[in-house]
Amino acid sequence: MTLFKRAPIREWDTASQEMLAKASKRVHKLPSDELCMWSDNAASAMMRAFEDYLKHEDESSLDEIHEGVISLQAIVLELKERHALTHGD
Repeated sequence: MTLFKRAPIREWDTASQEMLAKASKRVHKLPSDELCMWSDNAASAMMRAFEDYLKHEDESSLDEIHEGVISLQAIVLELKERHALTHGD
């Protein structure tokens, strides 16, 4: 099952781009085994924020979800780069 169709990602606002750049710098310094733990923590925090949002519909929960998405994106991009370097893709 595919959740998303392959389509160009829309332009993110400047704040999101800055958050991604900051997260990417931090993620780049971490060993790969720690990235797995970080991704698990980000996913768990996002799930709790989703549940909070469903209960209270507050903007702080949406901000936390947004931060989690950016963290996961930074982790995945870093892992893809490391994979390409080690596997010659």
